Amino acid sequence: MLRRWWDIATANAADVIQYRHGACRYCYGLGHLYQWRSPREFDEAVAEAELKKHCVPTCDGGFDYDHTLSPHPRCPECSGQGVGRVQANDTEQLSGSALLLYNGVKATKDGLEIKPRDRDKALENVARHLGMFNDKVRLQGGAENPLSLLIRQIQGSAMPVVANPPDDEDEE
Repeated sequence: MLRRWWDIATANAADVIQYRHGACRYCYGLGHLYQWRSPREFDEAVAEAELKKHCVPTCDGGFDYDHTLSPHPRCPECSGQGVGRVQANDTEQLSGSALLLYNGVKATKDGLEIKPRDRDKALENVARHLGMFNDKVRLQGGAENPLSLLIRQIQGSAMPVVANPPDDEDEE
């Protein structure tokens, strides 16, 4: 069990899901104009624009847009920053600690949600197993008991208790 907690606690989340920056649609378009993935994508955009009576797009930027390319450092549209996107890795290819970290996927109204196991909780379990937390207060009188140490310190710094204290009048 300890090994399992350790593997979850030290798993690299990027083996399951990543945030990547790639080229925007203008980075490598001809003259830094909008670049389409394919003629089919362009034709679909033209048909939709005509149907909605919007301005029909042009293909002046060309085709073969590839979002996996690095952003163009002098792109006038994104200033070389590119476009960020979330990349969930194929769960059939996960192995080792990445597979332990992956706890399923959930479909929501906003899209898919990757559900990882709690790495912080796994690390806490490892630390607890190794005795790094002292969650139990022991009330035995052992030498290492903090309560016993405190009582001894108080006793050492206090005036001794006398059974029959001297009377102030007796001293005269």
